[in-house]
Amino acid sequence: MKNNTLTTIIIILFICMSSVGMTQKRELGGPQKEKIESYKIAFFTRQMQLTPQEATVFWPLYNQYMESIDVQKENRRESLRDAKESLDKMSDEEVNKLIDNRLLQAETALIERKEFVTALRKVLPAKKIVQYFKAEEQFKRKLMEKMNEQKQQQRPQLNDDPY
Repeated sequence: MKNNTLTTIIIILFICMSSVGMTQKRELGGPQKEKIESYKIAFFTRQMQLTPQEATVFWPLYNQYMESIDVQKENRRESLRDAKESLDKMSDEEVNKLIDNRLLQAETALIERKEFVTALRKVLPAKKIVQYFKAEEQFKRKLMEKMNEQKQQQRPQLNDDPY
């Protein structure tokens, strides 16, 4: 058991190191985001109970999927930024094109997710994929909680006593 744990840790470190290139490619930037990525790798690996062999096939697929999601998010942000700046000047036809584009982006995201799950089905047991879905939701929740905690700590504390 101890040897298996050591092997798992070594493989996770290897994956982390190999995913540094992916992280840089995804332009996460900053030590905070790198820390989040490292935590995500450890969290998902633990929650999904990935074996070393499963981890070596899961993480490249996941990184590829996340790259496509990041591109989609950037495109969506760009569209919304453009719309925000000129929405009042846009014709109804242009606004409808914007709506259609947003729906197309949502469809594309769904297609990407389906392709990711299809790829996972070829290399992981179905239960691990369900564990991935659970880990994904738990990670988002924990990340939001942590961000809210930090936000609360950064707010200046108001003192009731004005003197």
